[in-house]
Formats: sequence, C-alpha cells, structure tokens
Amino acid sequence: MAHDALETVKLRHNFYRDSYRLVAIILFLSVVVNVLLVGAVFYLETHKPTPKYFATTQDGRLFKMVPLDQPYMESNQLVNWVANAATSLYTYDFLNYRQNFQNNQIYFTPDGWKAYLDQVEKSRNLKTVEDKKLVVSATPAGAPVITNQGVLDGKYSWRVQIPVVVTYQSLSQQFSENLLLTLTIQRRSTLDSKYGVGIAQFVAQQQ
Repeated sequence: MAHDALETVKLRHNFYRDSYRLVAIILFLSVVVNVLLVGAVFYLETHKPTPKYFATTQDGRLFKMVPLDQPYMESNQLVNWVANAATSLYTYDFLNYRQNFQNNQIYFTPDGWKAYLDQVEKSRNLKTVEDKKLVVSATPAGAPVITNQGVLDGKYSWRVQIPVVVTYQSLSQQFSENLLLTLTIQRRSTLDSKYGVGIAQFVAQQQ
C-alpha cells in the first residue's frame, strides 16, 4: 500500500515536472516570437522604401519621375543629346528658319529659350541668312565635353562644351566658321520636357 502511494507521488511529481518544462518551453518560444515580431515591426518602420513616383503620358504610358536635384540622363546620353541639339540649332534656311527655330524650343528651358532668342536677334544672323538666301548646316568638330556638373539652385546641372563647324551656303557662295558652344544644361520636369533636361544658357564663341 505504502509502495503504491509512493509510486503515485512519483508519478504526480513527474507529471508536474514535465508540465512545468512544457509551459516553460512554450513561454520561452512565445517570448522569442514576440521579440522577433517587435524587431520586424521596428525594422519595417525604420527602413521604409523610398516612394517612387510615376506620371502618365497622354496615351496612358507610365514613366518614372526623377527629382530635379538628380540627373535624369547618364553622361553618355547627355553628350549625345548635346551633340544633337547643337547640330539642330544650326540647321535652318532662309525659307523655313521660323519653323526650324520653333522646333528647337524643345531643347531649352523657358528662360533659356528667351535668352537664346535675344542673342539671335542681337547677332542679326537671321537677317543675313534671309537677305543672302542662305542654307545653314552644322557638324560637330569634336565630342562634347562635360566640364562641370552638380546641383545649382536646386536643379542638377551640367556645363558642356562642344566645337562645331557652321557652314553657310547659297547658290553663289559658301563659307564656314568654327564655333565653341558652351551650354549650361539644367534638369527639367519630365511633365514639361520629354528629355527631362533643357539648355538654360547658350554661349557661342568664334575660334
């Protein structure tokens, strides 16, 4: 009888011991899970991804919006864009120069375009082209070179130089001049410009 009672006590002791261990393990795992959850929530709150903004074109296509203090083009893309712009600016003729100039507005910022038109008017080149019935064309004499870049007045900007040969031709004559163009390129909103950049300052020097 005493032996049975002792066995009962042992069994009860073992039961409570095992139950305690099980509860302790469950509590430990619960604490670990809670710590991991708190850590995950903290990480997500402190490492929120930078929001990316997109706009849509008129035909519904999405395109990424890049802040104006960041470059929109890689350097190789920018120098190609400058070469195309410089060539286009000096490609016109006495009949269609107004339309040619209007088409070139897309290469400028609004202020840059106004300043460029003022320079053209003061130079009286257009009057010469019209009076002498000239056809004007240009070819780059070298690769564009980025001489400076960085944020200027809150907008990413580049200073680029490109040498060009401008040729004037009529039925009876032809002559050329070598120019060094120094352009300040500035970021523009892609909502206003498909290129995301524009010429803010244009300087042409004879070489």
